[in-house]
Amino acid sequence: MKKFISSIFLSINVLIIQNVSAQGVAVGAGGGNPDPSAMFEVQSTNKGLLPPRMTTAQRDAIALPAEGLQIYNLDCHTLNFNAGTPESPEWVTVSSSNSLPASVTISAAPSGTVCENTSVIYSALVINGGGSPTYQWKKNNVAIPGETNPVYTNPSPVNGDAISCILTSDAPCISNATATSNIITEVVNSPSAVTVSITADPAGAVCEGTTVNFYSTPSNG
Repeated sequence: MKKFISSIFLSINVLIIQNVSAQGVAVGAGGGNPDPSAMFEVQSTNKGLLPPRMTTAQRDAIALPAEGLQIYNLDCHTLNFNAGTPESPEWVTVSSSNSLPASVTISAAPSGTVCENTSVIYSALVINGGGSPTYQWKKNNVAIPGETNPVYTNPSPVNGDAISCILTSDAPCISNATATSNIITEVVNSPSAVTVSITADPAGAVCEGTTVNFYSTPSNG
């Protein structure tokens, strides 16, 4: 009799497992069926779902994290997921008020219009850059080879040069590691020749012994 009852329970369990496998799995006190679009659903009205909680270092130590893998970052107090590949993970922060944006703004000295052959120094002001941010200066949207420091000097600007900087932050709790600065467009005046013109008072023919006053008017002097 006991063997018969055990066989019945075993058959019922098999049927239940087959049914759950076909429809998905619902876990919780609700006892309802899972949503048709979900393979797994947690049902509760008074408890939440906890993903794995770890530090940034522990997250980065995960071997070959699957694309879409999610964790809760204890350092940044944000949810992270891998938007990259297992071989090249890219941990992205889910939208959160705790995430920090990286930004960079550049300034020029001297600013405004400059004369030809005037050296101009550009400086980058960084927010949330981390301990060792990297920089790439650009001229007319083309990377300037070797210019990877927070200060860039243009020894001979050309009228219309558009200077910008791209920052890559290494801060652990930022929403986007790459930021692009504002663009400074140079206005360069070409040197103009210095000229002078003179006038006489009185003008034209004068009598002998008449005093004549001459006046000079320079330009670009």
